[in-house]
Amino acid sequence: QAELRPYGHEADHVVKMEGPEVELAPNDALALGLAMHELATNASKYGALSRPGGRVEVSWKKVSDKLVRIEWLERGGPPVEP
Repeated sequence: QAELRPYGHEADHVVKMEGPEVELAPNDALALGLAMHELATNASKYGALSRPGGRVEVSWKKVSDKLVRIEWLERGGPPVEP
């Protein structure tokens, strides 16, 4: 939440996060925070958060006791060119 909070405060950008509470080891939390920061920065420069009406949805679910699947979805950004 701390990494994405600065990007979802404007009325023309939506950042939605949902999933169960997950406890991470300190090094895992640091690595995940860096990855989320990079994705959010890219979305704000080039993706969905670079345009009014853009939306980022982050969801996660436990796959097992030691594995979580994270999904990052952007909508409303500029067209993606091959």
